[in-house]
Amino acid sequence: MSKKSGIDLSSEDLVSRPFFVHGRAVPQPRYTQTWSTKGRRLAFIGKNHPIHWWKNTVRIAAREVEQASWPLTGPVALSLSFRNPGRGDLDNLVKAVKDALQGIVYVNDSQVEYMMAEKRRAEGEPMLTIVVEWEEEK
Repeated sequence: MSKKSGIDLSSEDLVSRPFFVHGRAVPQPRYTQTWSTKGRRLAFIGKNHPIHWWKNTVRIAAREVEQASWPLTGPVALSLSFRNPGRGDLDNLVKAVKDALQGIVYVNDSQVEYMMAEKRRAEGEPMLTIVVEWEEEK
């Protein structure tokens, strides 16, 4: 039995939904910090940063394959395979995708209880393969 953090990956009730996102992945950036005139610290990502385009591209791809049971409320397994992602740490690439899927695939990214991610160099255009797995409720 391949039970991982609340998800039985060998269950007959396991639903698997793969989909693809075309384009070069953008890693989640660190927030820029500045101070308001009242002395409060403000943290933001500039409105022209490419992360906004990337997250929107991921959301569009997820909505195109959206399932009736989405957003999921239970545990989720997530597999991400980045092909030719360019620069960026794998954990920052993953963070951007998990944030983008929140509210569409699952209610909160804390529901991701099993995670597999890779980035690789290969022939072809930059692309992300996402596989979402969850147990069908009876």
